[in-house]
Amino acid sequence: MRKPFVRKTTHRGIPLSGSLLGLLLLLPLGACRVPKLLPPDASIELSPENPMVSEGGALKLGSLLKNGAMPPVQWMVLQWDGGSVDADGTYHAPKKSGRYVIRATSVQGAPASASVLVEVVPLPVGGMAGPERLPLSPVEEKASVPEQAGCTFLWSIEGGRLEGDPKAREVRFLPERGRPVTLQCRITNRAGDSLISKTRWEPSRAAKLLIQPEDTVITSGDSFDFGFDISGIPEDALVWRVVEPLGGHIDARGRYTAPDTPGLYHVALGTPDGKIPESMAIVRVLPRPLGDIEIEGVAVPGAQGLRALVPYQQGLSYVWGIEGGTLVGRNDGSSCLFAAGQGPSLMLSCVIRNAAGAEHTIRKRLELQPAQPTSSGLKDAPIQ
Repeated sequence: MRKPFVRKTTHRGIPLSGSLLGLLLLLPLGACRVPKLLPPDASIELSPENPMVSEGGALKLGSLLKNGAMPPVQWMVLQWDGGSVDADGTYHAPKKSGRYVIRATSVQGAPASASVLVEVVPLPVGGMAGPERLPLSPVEEKASVPEQAGCTFLWSIEGGRLEGDPKAREVRFLPERGRPVTLQCRITNRAGDSLISKTRWEPSRAAKLLIQPEDTVITSGDSFDFGFDISGIPEDALVWRVVEPLGGHIDARGRYTAPDTPGLYHVALGTPDGKIPESMAIVRVLPRPLGDIEIEGVAVPGAQGLRALVPYQQGLSYVWGIEGGTLVGRNDGSSCLFAAGQGPSLMLSCVIRNAAGAEHTIRKRLELQPAQPTSSGLKDAPIQ
């Protein structure tokens, strides 16, 4: 039996079977290209040569063949805690300093790989140490930032003048009177990351410090609470003192205790550094009223010209009183004259006060004895 005749198509004179032609038509354009393979002696170079990045930062790594081609590579970090690396070579550093190895391995042709050591350095640390406040009269001050290995420093100032090396960790500066002062330091680590630490001081105002009251009187041995009025000075920076060595005692709250010896003393309030002039107050310590009444003369009924007295104390006032008799003349001294009544007794009193308000009242009762007859039969005459 004869086989049926089949016509074969050709392309440009080449006979093609129907099945082969259909297969070629189904393939996409370019699918028949052969991948470019790395030569057997290929080697990879990574860039940069000495990479450095800050903690938590990112760094782009690159790979090249020695002939300049850019092969597809697979990246990986060899340490488990060394961060991560993206497929495009972007390295993400961990948040701790150290040295970590990154490896790039070819994914086509002959195996080739290269490694690079990445150093992760600490970020700059801010914070500035300097004066709490600037004095009214400008003086040279100091400021500093924390010590940081491998970092560089660059200082600048507004409202003053830098003294010394502006690239040192510590700097000296002189403020301008009446102007705000802004001091800043740019801190840069070895990876090139910077941080600016900045501090501002307002211009100092004329400090006012006044003890209240400025003049006071107090009884010896008593205590008194001083007050004060301040502006432009922190209250906790004040120190009390008694000027005279034996002038009593004052505590940190301003409570003054007077000495036993009367006299004129002074208390002062100021700052330990002496930059603010002290405020001073006068303390007049007065004697404490005391004493007993003494009588001069014979106290008989109707006696005249009798005298009562108490110890004299400077700065005190006296007020006399009498019951059963009569005061003669003034009654506001340390002594007084009086006349006795007809008995049988009288009562003398003296109120002693000082200017601090301390008071002492003394009383004395006198029994009036009848006059005794003399040898001549006459009675003793009363004192005139």
